[in-house]
This record gives sequence, structure tokens and C-alpha cells, in this order.
Amino acid sequence: TGLLHGRDKLAAYVDADVYVLPSAYEIFGRTLLEACACGTPIVVTDRCGIADVIDGQAGLAVPYDKDALGKALRDMLNDDQMRRQFGKKGKLLVREKFNWEKISQQMESIYQSCVSPKG
Repeated sequence: TGLLHGRDKLAAYVDADVYVLPSAYEIFGRTLLEACACGTPIVVTDRCGIADVIDGQAGLAVPYDKDALGKALRDMLNDDQMRRQFGKKGKLLVREKFNWEKISQQMESIYQSCVSPKG
């Protein structure tokens, strides 16, 4: 589909059965959180920095291997209940752990630790 913005991007997340991030290296993967916020279940490789947060909560994290990725995708596509469950959990995950209040508290804590005198 190419690059999407705004409502088109939101519609693509909402309409997707599964969001797959097959990256060999991904520090965080903001698009994963965007998909989660839309209730889209996730399949991601374990080379994504947020894979441990996603796995079992918003979707499946698998080894960086085409066979493992293919199996996870087939499993997800063949199980409506799994997709619905991960979709609901993903929305909750984003709401509880990745909201601006939580992020600002974490950043404030980091800044405080940087400027506090070492004793």
C-alpha cells in the first residue's frame, strides 16, 4: 500500500487481521504500539527491543527465523479467539504502560537520577 498517514494509517491497522514486524533489528518498534492501540494482534521477531513486552500480551514473539515466523502467523490467522484476545490485551497494554503520564514519570525519574548528587 505504500506510506500511509492519518486516517488511512489508522484504518489499515484496524482492518488488519495481524500486524507482523519481521525485523532483523529494531530498537523499539513504535508501529507495534500503534497497532496494539488499534486492537490489532502482533507477530514480532525476538530481535525487536519490545518483543518481551509483546509476547503473550499483545501477540507472539518468535525467533528471527522464517519457519518460526510462518508458523506463528499461520497459528494467529487460524485462531479468531487468539486474535481477539491479543487485540484486547494489546489495547490495555498501551493504555496502562505507554501513556503520556507513565512515560513522563519514567523520564522524570531518569532526569532526577542524572542530576542527583552521588553519595
